[in-house]
Amino acid sequence: MIEIHDLVKCYDGKTAVDHLSLAVGAGEWLVFAGPNGSGKTTTIKILAALAAPTSGAVRVAGHDVTRRPVEVKRSIGYLPEDLSAFGYLTGLEYLHVIAACHDLAPGIERDRAERLIDLFDLRDYRQTLVRTYSVGLSRRLTLAGALLPDPPILLLDEPTANLDPESAYLVRQVLRGLVERGRTVFMSTHLLTSAEKDASRVAFIKEGKLLLDRSLPALRESFPGDDLETIFLRVTEQKGEERVRAFLDGVPRVER
Repeated sequence: MIEIHDLVKCYDGKTAVDHLSLAVGAGEWLVFAGPNGSGKTTTIKILAALAAPTSGAVRVAGHDVTRRPVEVKRSIGYLPEDLSAFGYLTGLEYLHVIAACHDLAPGIERDRAERLIDLFDLRDYRQTLVRTYSVGLSRRLTLAGALLPDPPILLLDEPTANLDPESAYLVRQVLRGLVERGRTVFMSTHLLTSAEKDASRVAFIKEGKLLLDRSLPALRESFPGDDLETIFLRVTEQKGEERVRAFLDGVPRVER
């Protein structure tokens, strides 16, 4: 469903994605993790045909992202970073725009939109302007928009960010059910503890380079006893623990 071969993306002379190769099949849930600025969002935008590769080949649902961007966009559900471009639409109007982009028949659009409005508890806000939404409410609406066309592929950049625990749990349950029904999920996240319960594969990226791509069972075999967060810190060589120790060494103890 997703094929990335030797992908390079440069901005202003800086390499954001550095010769990345990755393939994700139908019914797989890939967690794409890396430190901030590692190229995760750039990769997802290229997969969504919203940014052009500098070099390399990328195909989504059999379509080349450069040659057939419209077909790519109609094959995916995409989670935008923000809704600022849609601020003067109501929630329902936003969903109508998504439906129109995917050529959904009116009856199908209405049925799916109503189900998603109920799923994400948006009924009281469907006639409210998007620009008045809270951050969490905006995220719930964009998730509804990503699911509305019932696409074979979901490209989700931090889908549970800014959600309360109940909503985040609901999203994970929905995604799990969709994967069981053959959908493909390509998802970036920093919440590795919850991702460990759901994903079938993980890929770690740092400074645009792929460091690891493995199934969860294979990863547990390679790192017995370690949770996904610990494995991530080891593989990406993060120095957070050293900085924490250096800080705490300078904090005096309170005498009791």
